[in-house]
Amino acid sequence: MEDTLITVHLDNRDLSLNNKALRKQGQIPGVISFTNDESVHVQLPENEVKKISNLRNDVIKLNGLKLKSRQAVLVNVQTDPVKQDDLIHFSLEALEGGASKNTLVRPVTIKIEGSPEWIKPYHTIQTPLDTIQVEGDLRKIPNVLTIDISSMEEGDTLHGSDIKVPKGIKVIEEELDKAFVTITAQSLDLESDTTQEEVPVESEEENIDVSSDPVSP
Repeated sequence: MEDTLITVHLDNRDLSLNNKALRKQGQIPGVISFTNDESVHVQLPENEVKKISNLRNDVIKLNGLKLKSRQAVLVNVQTDPVKQDDLIHFSLEALEGGASKNTLVRPVTIKIEGSPEWIKPYHTIQTPLDTIQVEGDLRKIPNVLTIDISSMEEGDTLHGSDIKVPKGIKVIEEELDKAFVTITAQSLDLESDTTQEEVPVESEEENIDVSSDPVSP
């Protein structure tokens, strides 16, 4: 990961406009937070927010405002729940003193590769979580962690404590017991042939008395 991937030019948030009016002018409202719980309301052109929207653990260089820090990392970018291409808000976390002096908790994308040789069509590989939270020197935190599951067996579960991370970072305690990969076998519904016994139905014969009238001479 490079120390600085992209530079953005921040402006103070125009408080004379509400968020909707600001976005109509092509500006996206945001906030940058500092370690002492201080925060500064800022704004960025929409095209610059799009440039940083997919960044994970890359350092962003800040220009334009006199801030305590000239470096930050992206926390999140909020989008409209219906029109997901419409940007609503962004959040940055300042790296006071630079990336080298900051120990942060950051999300890392989990990428699964490999497949056990014994796997059958009725097996299911479950991956309920696609990111894991790690803590450490931002410069050493990768954007993606690749996990090889080819050695897993049926019924195995890979927990956060089993995931290997680079030296200098660690999986946070809350993630250690979470299941990230599980291999299970689906139960097969076999139709059993049931032979129904035929129960004989007894028929009662009716005794019909046929009386013939005597023939009169």
